Amino acid sequence: MCNYERFSAPWKSGKYYFFYRNDGLQNQAVIYVTESIEPNAPIRPLIDPNQFDKEGNNSLQGVSSSSDGKYLAYGISAGFDWKEWKIVDVETGKTLPDVIKWSKNSTPAWTNDGKGFFYSRYAPPKTETEYYQGINQDQKVYYHRLGTPQSSDVLVYHSPLEPHLVYSTNVSEDGRFLIIAAFKGTTPNNAVFIKDLTEPYGFPIGLISDYESKYSFIGNNGVTLYFVTDFEAPNNRVVSINWTDTSEPRKITEVLPQTDNPLASVSIVNNMLIATYIKDACSLIKVYGINGVFIFDVDLPSIGTAAGFSGKATDTSTFYVFHSFVMAPSILRLDLVSRQSVEFRTAKTQINPEEYITTLEFSTSRDGTKVPLFVVQKKGAELNGKSPLLLSGYGGFGISNTPTFSISIGMWLKMMDGIFVQAVIRGGGEYGNDWHKGGSGKNKQNSFDDFISVAEFLIQKGYCSNETLVIQGTSNAGLLVGAAVVQRPDLFKLAFLSGGVLDMLRYPNYTYGRFWIDEYGDPSKEDEFPIVYKYSPYHNIQKTSYPNIMILTSDSDDRVVPLHCFKYGASLQHNNTGKSVVLLRIEANLGHGLGKPTSKFIQEITDKWSFAAYCLNRVPNL
Repeated sequence: MCNYERFSAPWKSGKYYFFYRNDGLQNQAVIYVTESIEPNAPIRPLIDPNQFDKEGNNSLQGVSSSSDGKYLAYGISAGFDWKEWKIVDVETGKTLPDVIKWSKNSTPAWTNDGKGFFYSRYAPPKTETEYYQGINQDQKVYYHRLGTPQSSDVLVYHSPLEPHLVYSTNVSEDGRFLIIAAFKGTTPNNAVFIKDLTEPYGFPIGLISDYESKYSFIGNNGVTLYFVTDFEAPNNRVVSINWTDTSEPRKITEVLPQTDNPLASVSIVNNMLIATYIKDACSLIKVYGINGVFIFDVDLPSIGTAAGFSGKATDTSTFYVFHSFVMAPSILRLDLVSRQSVEFRTAKTQINPEEYITTLEFSTSRDGTKVPLFVVQKKGAELNGKSPLLLSGYGGFGISNTPTFSISIGMWLKMMDGIFVQAVIRGGGEYGNDWHKGGSGKNKQNSFDDFISVAEFLIQKGYCSNETLVIQGTSNAGLLVGAAVVQRPDLFKLAFLSGGVLDMLRYPNYTYGRFWIDEYGDPSKEDEFPIVYKYSPYHNIQKTSYPNIMILTSDSDDRVVPLHCFKYGASLQHNNTGKSVVLLRIEANLGHGLGKPTSKFIQEITDKWSFAAYCLNRVPNL
């Protein structure tokens, strides 16, 4: 079922179009380039990460093309947050000698002349332990000129009194401004510094100097800079700031006011604002003039997720990807003149969306909050509580958990005759900042209460029983599953926990953990320690009977270090008084799961669903 051709939406730089393509079972997708998007136009492979190593562990983790399309910078990683950047000459296909190391959470931002780019990096780790587990700090912004060694890169911005800051860089489409966003953690709140690139000796100047709100740069029109912000707008809005305005604070002009639906992202194409909203955890796309006047709605095929809409202010069309739980990704081309979307490519899988139905229901959490949940099942399925049901959620960092296609979920539905449920719990961004804050920090327990309420609702409604209910989660959702297993072990038959943050008293001591304090609470503070300790999965394991569980991690995960899973699994094995199975599955030489090779994905999902069939005493439909 994994053997199906898949593509990304194309993007254009200069005369070239770039896109990812995987022929089905390739370990990594290949980047192709073409000068035309017409059918049967010649294409050629530009970067094939399958040639990086035999196992396919090294993958492409981010690309950035120069505005003229002459060069493409590409990041290489074996699933780690650390990346090594290289540059390829698009016309010749030859890789330049330039190499950028010690980059994390940074993507090159090219100058318009294509001679170099801005990026951020750390100092090299001194030991292997520091590489995998050391606290990352003292990031700096540099400029790299092509053809020179990294040691010659020019320091552009650094705040030595604030070594905890993390920077992202962007260059405006007209090439005039370098925009540096500075963050104190994973909270979206940031400061903004601007360097006028027409003044070669000028320093970055603070445009937004506090860290009280989010300001995400989306484009400019001359000296007018446009941002998505949650300043005085918990559901986000679009504002403009005039660069030449020297008043303090600078005047902020509203362009798109906030609505009842959270604004997830905005792009400027054809001098129009393409706004992606989230309505009941599904995409809603609206197009406005650059002045904020509504123009038209983009019609989507069904409930689901639409993403993309990249392009330049002068482009008259853009591409986007649409998919849902059982609808494989379709790439559509939106003509901003005719206002019509036309199918460009569609992945063809063994999952027939016509055989399934998706419904939106609501459970009630402990404090009375209504919690949405998507239920995906075969049409006409009987609700007798005997069907295996896979429950998933996220609820963290303000990330919206919208309907997306996953072949592993398709396998569950088809091979296990199962039901899939996605819970939309607090901590996410599906209903704006208030929904996020309601499940973060001192309110983190609300995320777990919401998830547990969904599980209880599903049992009460007859979708499943505690003998057929399976839960799964990765990373932040691994914390969710770990907490649910400890707090309500009676509810679940089986749990899959992957790369979870589980020791909540020590998580700030490793790599990027300190950036999660706003999300999880600060165990070093006297007033927050009891709150964090009370929900910390590792510290609340008791002598009792636990459900079957498979704990998955990587020996070289440098984001959520594997000690979380090791300690949690060891404690569960020691304290479990029942006959359930506690397994620890360790992947070698991979990080947090980014760019996982297709072969290892197949091995992992085979292990998971085989273990599920064993625990549920079911024979899969093969």
